[in-house]
Amino acid sequence: MFWKKKQQQVGDPQRVNDIVGQILSAPRGLAFATERDAHEYIAENSDDIDGIIAIACAAARTIATKRDGVYDVYRSDRENDERDDGRERIIESAFLSQPNPQRLDRLTRALLHETRISEGAARVLADYFAENPQKHDWAKSIRDHIVIDIPDANRIDAQNPSMHDLQPFRGVQRIFEALKANKRAKPILQALEHYAPMFDPLAFRPQFPTLAKQLLQDYPNDLEHAAALLVMLASDPRGNTPEEILTAFARLLGGDEDAIVNRVIELSDSFKTPLPSSLAEGIARHGSRPTGQMVRQAAAFWKSLSNDASPTSKKRTAAALEFMMRLASTPSGATAFFSFLAETPDFDNDARNNLLHPFATQLTTMPHFSKSDTLPTFTAGVVDLYRRGLINGIDDGSVFLVGTVLFGSTGAELRGYIRSSDRSDSVKHLLDYLATTDLGKNGDYAPPKGGEYFAANSAGHGMDRRHHQ
Repeated sequence: MFWKKKQQQVGDPQRVNDIVGQILSAPRGLAFATERDAHEYIAENSDDIDGIIAIACAAARTIATKRDGVYDVYRSDRENDERDDGRERIIESAFLSQPNPQRLDRLTRALLHETRISEGAARVLADYFAENPQKHDWAKSIRDHIVIDIPDANRIDAQNPSMHDLQPFRGVQRIFEALKANKRAKPILQALEHYAPMFDPLAFRPQFPTLAKQLLQDYPNDLEHAAALLVMLASDPRGNTPEEILTAFARLLGGDEDAIVNRVIELSDSFKTPLPSSLAEGIARHGSRPTGQMVRQAAAFWKSLSNDASPTSKKRTAAALEFMMRLASTPSGATAFFSFLAETPDFDNDARNNLLHPFATQLTTMPHFSKSDTLPTFTAGVVDLYRRGLINGIDDGSVFLVGTVLFGSTGAELRGYIRSSDRSDSVKHLLDYLATTDLGKNGDYAPPKGGEYFAANSAGHGMDRRHHQ
């Protein structure tokens, strides 16, 4: 991470380790000797920014607060409030030791990182920023921490079983809460006006397109981190519509929607963050409609995650599946989805069925699903896979969709009939018949123009509703 850059070795690493160990192991207020050693080291080794960061971060990490769960009920409020003054003084000493803006920025962002663990650190930092407004551009350091450090930390934490469950934005939320509690911090909050609402649980619909515009203005030369942050935030749209999410990504990344999907998948893979299904829904509902290329990219990414053994792989795999299903909810997307199932040689029948089930569920939960122009494509795709011997049958959800397309409102009746029938091969009879029609032949899943879909595919075969009554 930014503050862990390798520097030319200066200072005394062993002495730093000893001081850090004493700070971390102190259960309550620091011993006089520990605080003295820390101040002396910082004063004598101002060029050892790595050592000073280590000492200051140890102090920040272990500042106690009531809500941290280490409040001592057998001590007075004053004793509890004052017992970590030593740690606060160490942090202040570290700040005072760094007149160089670049080093001070490194120190600040390292300490901001500790607020994920320590609520007390957020209070101490916010108060120091507010009381020393001329010392440094605190707002910029906070902003860089949000946009650059948090995505980088997420990438590292994803590989660490003990860290991947930490909420990546919890520390930022604490910082903004602490800044809001200090009247002197108002200028800092004003400088972060487009960022703060994204981390305020009480904010009313923070605007993603507005944030994207600000990110483009603040980070024109680092769109990778800016877009990675947007991907992380879009996993929780906070009341923004899918159209607004799509607008935000289009504003930040530019290009067509194929390029946007490709870039978002790359960022999700690089920074180990889940794909935002809200973006896929925005493309499906409000964009130029999903293309085969988009769905194939999402499907290939989903499949690649099966080889990912990191602690976050399960969550990211589920998000990738949801992303793919949202894209596949249009005729062009569904066509690409079935092409992917048919053209992936190392899939077995069970693997294909395991993908068809969530897809069918996705379609049945769509508003006015029975009128969706994706259902005929789904039906044609299912029949084509069966005809090729790539699936052995279909589940209840798929039966319901196929029945809705072929027999209109009796899709539910067909499913009920099959469930109650003693003939376990009812679905097979239906699929065997459909395989003799032109449905989905040669990968042509597009519905015919004009007329009923059933009529266009069953004419001359003597197939009507009585066939299954």
